[in-house]
Amino acid sequence: MEELIFDVKSLLGKGEGATDEYSLDMISDFEDKDIIPKGRLKGKVFIMKLEQGFNVEIKNIEISLEMTCNKCLKKYKQKVEIPSENWMFLLKKSKEDEKEGDFFYVDTKTWTVDITEFLRQEIILHFPLIPVCSTHCKGITIEKNV
Repeated sequence: MEELIFDVKSLLGKGEGATDEYSLDMISDFEDKDIIPKGRLKGKVFIMKLEQGFNVEIKNIEISLEMTCNKCLKKYKQKVEIPSENWMFLLKKSKEDEKEGDFFYVDTKTWTVDITEFLRQEIILHFPLIPVCSTHCKGITIEKNV
């Protein structure tokens, strides 16, 4: 798998609001039994420098996944699309951050941000509520031998 880790070092010397843009077109493996890719991960990543860290925005993300139909239990291919989402990657932890919960942080040793977990969660959130292989699926059928 190509990695979803982005170098933010080039933005450090620039002013607040400076951005970098990346195009995604890659084979992905999220090492998650619920996410079985059947196509390439595509979309855009925008990283903007902020005072306390970086804003990372994804746009027009799409990936085809193998899913199991809830009616007939057959495997089928489902496209998952994420129009837009963003996260804040902070440079350092504050006491308030520790109380509030999930935050993402810049790796200040390598000056990178890793969006793998963030993107994995977003893909799962965009799964269909009830995966069905087609609108005409009749479900499990039992044939009688006469």
